[in-house]
Amino acid sequence: PHQILFALDAATGKQKWKFDPGMKVNPTFQHVTCRGVSYHEVPAAADAANTQPALCSRRIYLPVNDGRLFALDAETGERCPAFGVNGELDLQHKQPVTTAGQYEPTSPPVITNTTIVMAGAVTDNYSTREPSGVIRGFDVNTGKLLWVFDPGAKDPNAIPADEHTFTMNSPNSWAPAVYDPKLDTVYLPMGVSTPDIWGGNRTPEQERYASSVLALNATTGKLVWSYQTVHHDL
Repeated sequence: PHQILFALDAATGKQKWKFDPGMKVNPTFQHVTCRGVSYHEVPAAADAANTQPALCSRRIYLPVNDGRLFALDAETGERCPAFGVNGELDLQHKQPVTTAGQYEPTSPPVITNTTIVMAGAVTDNYSTREPSGVIRGFDVNTGKLLWVFDPGAKDPNAIPADEHTFTMNSPNSWAPAVYDPKLDTVYLPMGVSTPDIWGGNRTPEQERYASSVLALNATTGKLVWSYQTVHHDL
């Protein structure tokens, strides 16, 4: 079993609840990495006395390496029913490649008052046809898609129409991001297009934000600025 989430009593160490996402690992997974979970509190959902919070007024967001994101009640570990489909989002939606384990949300998402900013890892050095490293903003309560930033697309903010997908092999951001609430800006460290050690078939768009720091408006997904540390990184 992998990526099972536990809640422990901080004073005693006793387990309060456990959630098993039921992730099935197969040889297509390059690794099984969990760098943490995210916490969010919805003040308006708590009752007036603030003694018994409403369901999911305090929630945990758990990214799972098979391309899913769960929203769980922090008190009970139960799924938040109003989020996605029974507390679950399919992060493989509109990916050009949906092989399990090739797109892996390994780091906890950034959470603002309104938005979940979700990025993810793409398998290194496996193929020249791999998922997009698209960064997405979802409604913090419902999981509805609010915006996208696809680093390898001509228009990074364009949401693909029904018959289209995100850009194959877009640079990805696998490491934890940070958020400045005063500026409403999220800062993301970017990798390169896969395969990492071969850059001969990269497009100008795939090179544009590779090995960069991206600053995005967390509410709209619009680019604030970018700084590229290495050009044509291999």
